[in-house]
Amino acid sequence: MSSPNETNIDLYMNQINQLVDKYKDDTYMFNRLTSHINNILPSTLENEEKNHEKRVERNNYLLNEQQLFIQLFLNNHHYYYLQSNNVFYFYTGIKYHTVSEDEVHHKILTSISRDRKLLPWKYKTKVTILKMIKERSLFKSIPETDTIQIILHKLHPAFFSSRNMCKYFLTIIGDNLLKKNNDNDTIYITNNSVKKHILDIETLSYLTTGINNITSNIVTKYHENHNFKNCRLIDFNEATSNEMWRNILNEYGIDLLCVATHYSERYGSAEGFLNQEDNISDYVLYLKNNDINSIIDIFMNKYIEIVPASVIGNMSPSNNQITWKNMHYIWKLFINENALPNMIYSNTLKQLLIDKLTYIENTDTFNNITSKYLPGVKQVMDFWDKYTYPISTSGFDYELEVDEICSLLKKWIKTNNSQISANFINENYLLNILNHYYPHIEITENKFILNINCKLWNKTDEINQILNSAHDYYKKQHTDGTTTMIIPINDIYSYYLTHKGADTLTVNKRYFEKYISFVLSDFIEFDNFISIKWLELS
Repeated sequence: MSSPNETNIDLYMNQINQLVDKYKDDTYMFNRLTSHINNILPSTLENEEKNHEKRVERNNYLLNEQQLFIQLFLNNHHYYYLQSNNVFYFYTGIKYHTVSEDEVHHKILTSISRDRKLLPWKYKTKVTILKMIKERSLFKSIPETDTIQIILHKLHPAFFSSRNMCKYFLTIIGDNLLKKNNDNDTIYITNNSVKKHILDIETLSYLTTGINNITSNIVTKYHENHNFKNCRLIDFNEATSNEMWRNILNEYGIDLLCVATHYSERYGSAEGFLNQEDNISDYVLYLKNNDINSIIDIFMNKYIEIVPASVIGNMSPSNNQITWKNMHYIWKLFINENALPNMIYSNTLKQLLIDKLTYIENTDTFNNITSKYLPGVKQVMDFWDKYTYPISTSGFDYELEVDEICSLLKKWIKTNNSQISANFINENYLLNILNHYYPHIEITENKFILNINCKLWNKTDEINQILNSAHDYYKKQHTDGTTTMIIPINDIYSYYLTHKGADTLTVNKRYFEKYISFVLSDFIEFDNFISIKWLELS
């Protein structure tokens, strides 16, 4: 079988023979044909061969230069892309940020022009680089150590008590961004106080990457349909600042997401993280490793004491029984102190305890048991019932801060030589008691108790006394001609600080100014000043 070249040779020879036959009787044309074959054709082919070799050599040179340029460009300019939102990103080695496609084009073209060697292939090279950048997913980038440490420093200890819990949370977010959890039923449970934080992460992801539902498996409340085996716990710090969290996401949001996907790739998954960093696994897997009955047993062993039969007869009945109301509070204390979700509904909890303890239905009490946590609760309730009272709003939101109540309570305990230590009193402890035993009280932001006053320290009376004193002080100055036309509220607060009783608490500036603006509303000018007309009052 003849080769294609052999077939072509036969064709070419036939064409030459046809030309010879055509011009054999025409001397001029035959001589021209002879000259072309003998002189022009060899020279032309030789020139074509040289030109071809030059073109091949030039193309090879440009190709090598292009490959080198592209490699150096992509190595020195960390551009990435996401198909989910058709957006380009640039990594400085510290921070990630979005860039427009025009910026990427400009950077490529100016770099080619500066290099100059690839000017003939300028646009061809640009198209190749752009295609390669679009194949570099943002979530395949590897953040530098500085970036990772910045994110960890921002989140720990402000939002997570341990670095590993922080890393675990980031790995979960990374899994969800990379859609690794689509085929499993894992539920991540954290505390309700960070619900807004989780929503902010969802918003961040959608706005910066176009990817949504990355927190759909992170919940802030246990539901009876959740299988314990599928539950994992995330220990977010309680009462963290929403504003601080949003500021971090606004400034470092893309960095956080990239660190999250990096951890997901590094550890394989959140479960893989637990296998390698197992010092948080006991907490994270608490529900997976325990059933309802074992959790109840842990609760009873740590928070409930069985009164021995030998001493029951020598005790007052009130000292060896716990009401259901108190038992429910102790249970809440147990789950709060151990950062656990409320995984058992109250009716179910009560029945489980009835099955394990002696229960008297007509008094709704569990007998022959006690708890070391109840004396402190009684102390707080005695204080609250004796010294606090509701106050009419009268158009003004009177308030006591939780930490102010804590200070008054501690002082009262110490003054009364109580056998109960004041050291256990803190804001979270007090809030738990108030929320459980006094649910009608209005508490905002877990910080302000509204329309409640205390007999041991009347904030508004104290401010009123200072106002009367300040009124006389500034009136005398006005008489002496040393007072300006307006008096800064800030100056009156400074007057308060220097004239208040040494043994009383200090009203904070925010509340002080708020109250003055209310009671002296007719004299307020420029928001923060009091008119000297106030001094005309007798």
